[in-house]
Amino acid sequence: MKKSMITLAGATTGVLLALALAGPASASDATNPADTPQLQAWRGAPTVTASSVAAPAATKSLATTRAVAAAAATAGSRIDHKRGSVWLWTQNTLEWYWNSSAITSSSGWQSNGYIFPNTASNGGITRTYKGATQHNWRGTMIAGSGVVTPWGAVNVYRTSITDYYYLHRGGAYTIN
Repeated sequence: MKKSMITLAGATTGVLLALALAGPASASDATNPADTPQLQAWRGAPTVTASSVAAPAATKSLATTRAVAAAAATAGSRIDHKRGSVWLWTQNTLEWYWNSSAITSSSGWQSNGYIFPNTASNGGITRTYKGATQHNWRGTMIAGSGVVTPWGAVNVYRTSITDYYYLHRGGAYTIN
């Protein structure tokens, strides 16, 4: 009896290891045993929160009348583009400022969080185009599920999503 239990445990471990080494399944493969509800929610519909942002304060070096008037005419927006749930989430945040003639600046950053066995990481966020009335950004996020080994966490399944952002003067935006 004891020998058959050890054989069964060894066979199960071997099958799981073979599945992990065979490579990740495509994101659309719903039969993957590692495709948890958290990963399905992460790939699902993201939530977007948009808000107005106060114009950056003028520094002492810009304290001329012209600089103060330009700063007063500047407006800004922020969008938080979040995927997932409390168990596994990733977020791209973009903030941009504009005046009556052009976008004056834009910035982007990423954050993530997860509860084991899920994993999440930032794949990077980059501005891909900078024009007078539009700034384009690309953000990649990575999520998966893993197992703990004596040598550290190992992802059994890993997938990534890249979102494209088009920021316009006046606060409008498009996400693809």
